[in-house]
Amino acid sequence: MPEISLKYKLSFFLILLTLLPTLTAGIFAYRVLVRALTENTQKSEMSILENQMTNFDIAMYNFELILNDLVTSESTQGFLQFRKEKESEIYYSDLLLLTSKLDSLINQHGDSLEMAAFLWNDGDLPLVRGNSSVLNLSGDYTRREPFSHFLQSDASIHWQVFQKQDGPAIYAYRTIYDAAANANIGVALINFLPDYFRELLARTVEQDAFCILLDGQGNIVYTAGVAASDALQLQEVIREDEDKKLSGGKGVVPLSLRDRKYMVSFADSKINGWRYLYFNPLTNINKSIHQITWLVLMVTVITAVLSVIAAMVLYHYLNSPITRLSNAMLHMEKGVLGTRVEIRRKDELGQLGDGFNQMSEKILELVQDIEKEQNEKRRAEIRFLQAQITPHFLYNTLNSIKSLARLKRTDDAAEMTTSLISLLRLVNSQDELITLTQEIEYVRNYVSIMAFRRNKKFILECDLEPGTEGCLLPKFSLQPFVENCIIHGFSTLEEEGKELKIFIHASIREELQIELEDNGKGFEPGKIIDKPEENGIRFSHVGIANVEERIRLYFGNQYGIQIDSAIGKGTRVLLTLPVKEKTEMP
Repeated sequence: MPEISLKYKLSFFLILLTLLPTLTAGIFAYRVLVRALTENTQKSEMSILENQMTNFDIAMYNFELILNDLVTSESTQGFLQFRKEKESEIYYSDLLLLTSKLDSLINQHGDSLEMAAFLWNDGDLPLVRGNSSVLNLSGDYTRREPFSHFLQSDASIHWQVFQKQDGPAIYAYRTIYDAAANANIGVALINFLPDYFRELLARTVEQDAFCILLDGQGNIVYTAGVAASDALQLQEVIREDEDKKLSGGKGVVPLSLRDRKYMVSFADSKINGWRYLYFNPLTNINKSIHQITWLVLMVTVITAVLSVIAAMVLYHYLNSPITRLSNAMLHMEKGVLGTRVEIRRKDELGQLGDGFNQMSEKILELVQDIEKEQNEKRRAEIRFLQAQITPHFLYNTLNSIKSLARLKRTDDAAEMTTSLISLLRLVNSQDELITLTQEIEYVRNYVSIMAFRRNKKFILECDLEPGTEGCLLPKFSLQPFVENCIIHGFSTLEEEGKELKIFIHASIREELQIELEDNGKGFEPGKIIDKPEENGIRFSHVGIANVEERIRLYFGNQYGIQIDSAIGKGTRVLLTLPVKEKTEMP
């Protein structure tokens, strides 16, 4: 029987999920009902609010016309022209006209205005009609708020609310500009009765609902249906509006306040920028659908459980092999080559897993072949370098033996010959790793040859802690550093008669650590010690960089060399290697 394809399996599960028409119809009906009721409520609320704000804007526009008339009328301009000539008949005539104008304004709008006045920047006697007790005009009123703020405003109409102990003080004002003086000389203002806006925006408030009117700075003008203390907290919440739900000129948005959800309708005045908000609890909106809610909720819960179960089965069926493939790829990215993934299926995902395993095996084989080829190539290069003794070194050494023989220093010639033979034996040895004891012996032979050649006494001291003698290291690991000591470190000290010492200490501190120190002249940190032009006086082509490369090639990148030196203080070399003996090597 052929295996079913993944696409047919998915189709089967999708069809299973669609075999729940009751659930689908219930959810659809519930959402449509809630949406329709919510939209109708929002439209109704917005319609009421827009009508209120239209009436509000008309009233505010009329008051702005009144202010403009107060500032620009002929009676006002005539009074301003002769305001300083208080002894003239024209002054008193214009003053009488302006006073009559203010009295007429107060009489016509007694249900909305409490006071109308003219204030002057020079502190001159103000002209006030209506309830003057709302203004504290004693002394220099031009320096007190809110009048100092009024007098310094621009020529447009401003609406301002100031909070007082007995309620808000609401002003509309406009500065008076004197063209002759090219300056503001005063301000015309009107003061509103606090209850005027309450009556202007009166409406039927539903249960637990409330409304609030804010000025352009977010200050409360009036509230209805909410306590004063709660209104102040509400004012701060609206000012912050972290989610920017109340942005824009008007709208209906859900909002949570004091652990309760509201449907908030709001609109801004086009005249003075004030904002009117109506908070209606969502419980009021949902009352009409509570009976159907429980039935739909029951169907929804049952359907949700079935959907979750089906979704979990489908998710596990699809996600499990994909997750295993993803994890295997992450292992491959981290360098764990040869990673395999087990997907016991015959569909497309199973084929994908088999393809991944084949790819992983191929990559591992290729990398191993490349590493093997590179290591063999590098080891061949190293063996080639180790097998080459520089001709000049061999020539000079043989010439030194010849000179000793002529001088009949047969013992010295024999010792020098023995040391050279030992070095040649190491060069021709097939062992790439030798014990520390063998390396020390080769170093002693090299130092002995150089002492004869330079006719100097080089002191080589070795301190090998127990357990280090049989540890393995690449051959010629110490000889290049000893050679460097003699060629560079002691180059100028030979003439000074200073005792020339080389000290080698080996210890095991979880790793094999070999320290090599000399009392030579040292060198500047970072200065390259290996110099190609010195190959003629060196024993072989194996240099310091080559030593570190061989250590890492044989043992890994965590091992290597550290060199510390300072001019006049000698040089210290630290070799770090693993603790390996001959029996541990393959």
